[in-house]
Amino acid sequence: IVEAGSILDGQKIDNLQTEYDMDIVLHGHDDKMQVHPDGETLVTPGATLVIFAEHNRVMEIVSRNRPERNRTAV
Repeated sequence: IVEAGSILDGQKIDNLQTEYDMDIVLHGHDDKMQVHPDGETLVTPGATLVIFAEHNRVMEIVSRNRPERNRTAV
């Protein structure tokens, strides 16, 4: 679940996929689910994302899904 103020908050699907070398295969928010969401979809706090990526990439994304002020260096 996307945290407010995290690196995911406010980003478009396409930007996240490119920057973090991952595939976002599902985006859910407000009881609506999109399989293979449009790249222009904006990711907002509370959204659920299902991603495919290398294990180390997934771990990086999970660790950075915190508000900027509470994040420690990875």
